Amino acid sequence: MFNRRILGWVWLRIHGVECAFGSVVVVGRPRIIKARGSRIVIGRNVKLISDWRYNPSGMTTPVTLVTLSPRASIIIGNDAALSGCVICSSLKVTIGEFSMMGANSKIYDTDFHFLEATPRRLQSDVCAAPSAPVCVGSHTWIGFDCLLLKGAQLGDGSVLGARSVLTSLIHENMLAVGSPAKALRSINNSK
Repeated sequence: MFNRRILGWVWLRIHGVECAFGSVVVVGRPRIIKARGSRIVIGRNVKLISDWRYNPSGMTTPVTLVTLSPRASIIIGNDAALSGCVICSSLKVTIGEFSMMGANSKIYDTDFHFLEATPRRLQSDVCAAPSAPVCVGSHTWIGFDCLLLKGAQLGDGSVLGARSVLTSLIHENMLAVGSPAKALRSINNSK
């Protein structure tokens, strides 16, 4: 475990990620693509699982963190755990502490392209497309193969069921499922 923390820290720091020495457990090799001037900040005791042998759920990609512009940021809170997921930010993606993100899930705070044909055809910069911050609260669980799109908000203590697509707000302590995701029932997190 010690080697994974030290080697992981070196790998992350080489790629411009802000994290405390030895504070992140890195299993496998995450992909980091960071725009000059942008920020990727990872809290203490975070686990980044990029090796399919350490997650039996059918992981198909390593953890991938991408910032597309100098104004972009990805902030991952303390004690979070991410397995084979992709986070791509044009503005801001925040993941709260003690949150888990399941294999093959993705967060995009941008549409990448315009909806209308002419602007899409003439678009020269992916960062010109519509964007809105994505906020995942603390103590959340994003299930396998989920997709969170621009403007999505998952409240503290909430769970997003496998293969759900979140495009709006899910309040605190809710189980949400579907495409688009809808709140199904409340979760009693007081125990």
